[in-house]
Amino acid sequence: VHEPLTYEDAPKIIDDLKSRKAVIVNLEETDHAIKKQIFDFVSGGIYAMEGNIQKVTKDIFIFAPANVEIDGLKDDLASRGIFSWQ
Repeated sequence: VHEPLTYEDAPKIIDDLKSRKAVIVNLEETDHAIKKQIFDFVSGGIYAMEGNIQKVTKDIFIFAPANVEIDGLKDDLASRGIFSWQ
């Protein structure tokens, strides 16, 4: 789980994705202008890796590399009570 507050936090998200890990990004506390920059940067990275994006709420997203199925991940997290978006 990443909760970036500055644009400089965005490469850490990509580093986890390059390590073939799914990442939950919470942008709820991020300034609006910075939020857009971070989302654009990470979206470009996940596109280049042929991964997927799933919107959970207005400001929470799951980014997953091609080796991770997002639907199964959402069900797993919800069953463990980590995020109760369902």
